[in-house]
Amino acid sequence: MVKYHGYCESCDKKGHLFDFQNKFLCKDCFYIEDLKRNKNITRNKEYSELLRESVKDCNEYGEILKYLPDFYVLLCNIASNKKSDWYTKMLVNSALAYLVLEKDILPEKDGPKGYLDDLFICAYVLKEIRDKISTEIISESIEKSGMESKEKIFDLIYYVFSKSSEHLEEKTGEILSLVGLSKFNLFD
Repeated sequence: MVKYHGYCESCDKKGHLFDFQNKFLCKDCFYIEDLKRNKNITRNKEYSELLRESVKDCNEYGEILKYLPDFYVLLCNIASNKKSDWYTKMLVNSALAYLVLEKDILPEKDGPKGYLDDLFICAYVLKEIRDKISTEIISESIEKSGMESKEKIFDLIYYVFSKSSEHLEEKTGEILSLVGLSKFNLFD
């Protein structure tokens, strides 16, 4: 899968394109075509692989952006965990919704840096779950995510949250506002 920048041959959307059987497609059209071709792959896995491809060549923010696909899968697993309450699911769904927003704070058309806001919202939600709800839900869900370091996940969440916040500065408030989390706090 080779990444390009231009217009999707299927829907004419401008942005990152992926080579799919000699056609250059946006991530959404690529997903649809790939799903038609291989119905046995789950959507979560496919989307995480698209995220992995999108951030893999990032030098400037690569040390933290590499965790975006894993955080995405972890959030999906938390959402489907039977022990997750309504508040946990609301937080997770806010982050997942942000990932697919076409017009977010840092557009993906700007390259891998455009995924920094997506990573921030994922790390923010995981930090909120860790700090205010349950570390157990994260621990159980990480087993299904395929992430290697179960023991270090809580430190990793904090590290990624801190680094992404540092890079985004005042944009963090805009990101939280966009998904309705800036003023919503059940625990304060």
